[in-house]
Amino acid sequence: MEIDLLVSEDTPKNQLIEIKNIIKKYATIQKIENMGVKSLAYPVENLGKKHLKAQYINAIVETKQNETDYYALSSKLLANNNVLRYLIAPVNQ
Repeated sequence: MEIDLLVSEDTPKNQLIEIKNIIKKYATIQKIENMGVKSLAYPVENLGKKHLKAQYINAIVETKQNETDYYALSSKLLANNNVLRYLIAPVNQ
């Protein structure tokens, strides 16, 4: 499974670690890469603030293919105020 995250560009390092720990709780991380701060194609609003840039984070993870874990991970990422957008996609191997 692949997880792509757009995280607020001014997110402190300890909050990035918290996001990584959320992912670790529901999946085994094979690879995680912070691709740096990049300009967004369009402004993203979060908590009343418009973001024109964000940190792009890509993670390749292995899960138990348990629907409960998928929905729990999804809801935890959605609830995190630093995560602007996320995409969880299966990876064919």
